Amino acid sequence: MTKKDIYISSTDEIKKNKGQREITFNGMTANEWAISSRSVWEDLPFPRSESKIVKQDVIGEEVYSKILAMYSKENDYILDPFMKRGTSIISSIHNNRHGIGFEEDQEKFKDGEEAIINSLNLLVNSSYQIYNDLFVSSSSLVEDNSIQLVMSSLIYNQNEIADTYDQFLNRIDQTLNVLYSKVKDNGYIVFIVRDFRDIKNNLPYVECHNDIARLGIKNKFVYHDVIIYDHNGQRGLLLQGYPKVFYVNLNHSYIIVLRKTIL
Repeated sequence: MTKKDIYISSTDEIKKNKGQREITFNGMTANEWAISSRSVWEDLPFPRSESKIVKQDVIGEEVYSKILAMYSKENDYILDPFMKRGTSIISSIHNNRHGIGFEEDQEKFKDGEEAIINSLNLLVNSSYQIYNDLFVSSSSLVEDNSIQLVMSSLIYNQNEIADTYDQFLNRIDQTLNVLYSKVKDNGYIVFIVRDFRDIKNNLPYVECHNDIARLGIKNKFVYHDVIIYDHNGQRGLLLQGYPKVFYVNLNHSYIIVLRKTIL
């Protein structure tokens, strides 16, 4: 192959990719979408420092960045109704999206605000708005039909969350009800969820991801997809229930994808 042939081939590829980006809602080429379409994510880091365990903030920026690439494009508005310490908003900013975050807990909000400010640099060309308030109570601050993607980590941990599981689900239910009017037609909600065990109440396995998916359907969203975020390569193994009973290690999260589909 001559240099001229290589140049023509490269030019054709650039034109093809440009055309594909223009017709897709997220700006991805066919090849990029194929690579991202695996239903099990094994190649992303899983932060596991003790400070992050205590602070319920164990989802890294890389995970949010991949979600952003798949379900939004540059300059879209991204909402996290439970932003905790702001990782989702930081990822939105770094990927040239406009981030909107709500966090009721004052300590987490202050930590998140500081982390977001520290993450900014001269190359960032997007805006953000964050509120130290409960999203359901202050949803009027978000314009109707303006959000392309809602993304948040909904990790229920009995040792860290004061609410009972029923109260936790009730809060998600209320949030989804309000979100329906805020999400654009054909926009997405992506929740990172982890199943758990409640041995004290004789519940060896609680399907949190299924419960939240059902709440999405109840609130008129379509259960669009589920992705397994595998942590096995980055977390140690524990002797769950040994020696009286055998439990497997729950070393994965579920990424629940809901969509506001208008027929």
